Amino acid sequence: MANEKKFMTCDGNCAAAHVAYMFSEVAAIYPITPSSPMAEYIDEWAAGGRKNLFGETVRVVEMESEAGAAGAVHGSLQAGALTTTYTASQGLLLMIPNMYKIAGELLPGVFHVSARALAAQALSIFGDHADLDIVEAMKGQNLNIICGRYGLSSKDTTPAQIISVFNNMEEKARLVKRNIAA
Repeated sequence: MANEKKFMTCDGNCAAAHVAYMFSEVAAIYPITPSSPMAEYIDEWAAGGRKNLFGETVRVVEMESEAGAAGAVHGSLQAGALTTTYTASQGLLLMIPNMYKIAGELLPGVFHVSARALAAQALSIFGDHADLDIVEAMKGQNLNIICGRYGLSSKDTTPAQIISVFNNMEEKARLVKRNIAA
């Protein structure tokens, strides 16, 4: 009997979280709209014991701020874990100091950024692509940046980002290949 394909209907946050969970060992989260659903999915799946491609449950660390999440990512990457986090415009701005340190130390990690307008006022949750301007401004940090126009494109671009992390982690890459083939 041939394997039947499984399909699911989801938004961009769910698609990104699904792929990120499979390739991550640690997720440092601080929920910030509109990226909150990604962190919530990861937390829910980890609490339920869902396994990633390495046969492990992702370790989720919920921090008190975006800067704390970026600091946790930095520390986890230094320890050698495949680590990710999720944020949006204002949160991304607060992560910049740690992102400079991560880039300067050539540590491979993935930051998932949901697009939302950078606030001119105190609170703004408009769903546009103004975050991409911030991401463009961060190119000076020597970060690899992959952007998609639509949320569901993250299902395609997230593996590309994460697989690029494996360049310095050959053992993890062999483990992924073995689990994918199984």
